[in-house]
Amino acid sequence: MKMLIAAAAAAALLAPGIAAAADLTGGWKVDLDIGGMEFHADCKLTQTAAALTGSCAGADGAPPSAVTGTVDGSTAKFAYDITYQGNPMHVAYTGAIKSDTAMEGAVDVQIAQGTFKATKQ
Repeated sequence: MKMLIAAAAAAALLAPGIAAAADLTGGWKVDLDIGGMEFHADCKLTQTAAALTGSCAGADGAPPSAVTGTVDGSTAKFAYDITYQGNPMHVAYTGAIKSDTAMEGAVDVQIAQGTFKATKQ
């Protein structure tokens, strides 16, 4: 019985490190593949509980766009609006949080879909 209690106590001490959700707050380098074309974005995200806010900027020199999103378990969803070649577009990401420093998943830009990989800087 004492051995069982000791094992349960040890498991309880280790559990917070295992069960703790990733914190997405920080700078992220995002690599996108949309229709075989590669794009890059630099995002600065702030996570407060389940809410994501921040900004993302592409390599084209356009001003950063405001980001809104959510985190639910190991899934992050965030989006922002851009103007690409004179056309307004909504960029929406749905990704699996792999760790505190990695995400990957799908990106939808209305007229095309693709994939993304993001690395925390």
